[in-house]
Amino acid sequence: HECFVEVEGIRYGSIPSLAKALGLSEPAIARRLKVFGVQPMVGKDIQNHQCNFYPEHIAREKCADLLAPLPKAGPNGLIEIDGVSYGTLSTFTGLLGLSITAIKVRIQSSGVKPIQGKDSNDHLADLYPELALRKLCKDLIEAPKVGPDGFIKIDGVLHGTRLSLARFLGLVEKTVSERLASSGLGPVRGRGCNGKLTDLYPEPAAREACKDLLVSAKGGSTSGGKKSKK
Repeated sequence: HECFVEVEGIRYGSIPSLAKALGLSEPAIARRLKVFGVQPMVGKDIQNHQCNFYPEHIAREKCADLLAPLPKAGPNGLIEIDGVSYGTLSTFTGLLGLSITAIKVRIQSSGVKPIQGKDSNDHLADLYPELALRKLCKDLIEAPKVGPDGFIKIDGVLHGTRLSLARFLGLVEKTVSERLASSGLGPVRGRGCNGKLTDLYPEPAAREACKDLLVSAKGGSTSGGKKSKK
């Protein structure tokens, strides 16, 4: 039931009544009234229970930004405002092919700010400018992404992370890392399955750097780091 009273031409309402009248949640209104130190008038509701009443016009004033129409993303998760495309982080994870954690890390170290809006399901959400996120994550977007096995072909040559190469060659990762470092071989920057940048090395060069270690039980060279079977 709506619970309003009028005193000296000013309408007062309980928080549940104000929430219904303004179309906002009770916690949202209660927080605003508390933050701005709005003092209630004590009275009784229609059930004769003691209740706090707040002036409706002040409640509307303090919640004005919440009452303003919010931009809502379309079915594709994006919305264009003044020629700028905005979207939620979950939208950009699919659009940019990055993890939400990777995008958040870049945002936290930048000055990019979101605008308040709604997602396609009408839920309140932060909307970020697409162009700004693409610039922030440019190196991640353009970096070659390895497969689940930690490898990817670049210009026809198999490249892998230090860990994937170690497993492939049947060696310890630390050993492979030391050999690659001492060889002076420069890595290619790639993107791991976790969305983070990682160093990728050509498998032939890694094999060459570790060739003296790739010896089978009978003294022959191995293929793929595994002992040959006869």
